[in-house]
Amino acid sequence: MKTNWLASPPLVVAYALAGNMNINLATDPLGYDRKGDPVYLKDIWPSAQEIARAVELVSSDMFRKEYAEVFEGTEEWKSIQVESSDTYGWQSDSTYIRLSPFFDEMQAQPAPVKDIHGARILAMLGDSVTTDHIFPGRQYQAGQSRRTLSAKPRR
Repeated sequence: MKTNWLASPPLVVAYALAGNMNINLATDPLGYDRKGDPVYLKDIWPSAQEIARAVELVSSDMFRKEYAEVFEGTEEWKSIQVESSDTYGWQSDSTYIRLSPFFDEMQAQPAPVKDIHGARILAMLGDSVTTDHIFPGRQYQAGQSRRTLSAKPRR
């Protein structure tokens, strides 16, 4: 496997409809309708009102009922033989799941907090921004935060 992806369930569906991951969901069509007209993500994405209506139909009782036994598992799940341990037994030869190298230099106790001097804003974000929006693999147009502050572009 050369790549892997993390996406919200609606985006997984959108990519599945498109048939590949090599598209820009903001500008490329997911497919075409019966008339041959392009269908974009914005055409199928629910509006805030549609989401609000769906949320009104969901109750905490529904959640409790659905997830009451979520940690029990099926009989097949319960029959899996596993080693009892407080931590995961990483296998260096695994081709499926590996220990992230980001933790190699991590200490058990974090370094003491220090004052930060000379820091600059990397991004000025609005409401409802999640880590999916600021993922480092995403493309960003340079200088946008400066423009929101009425700053003149530097050349």
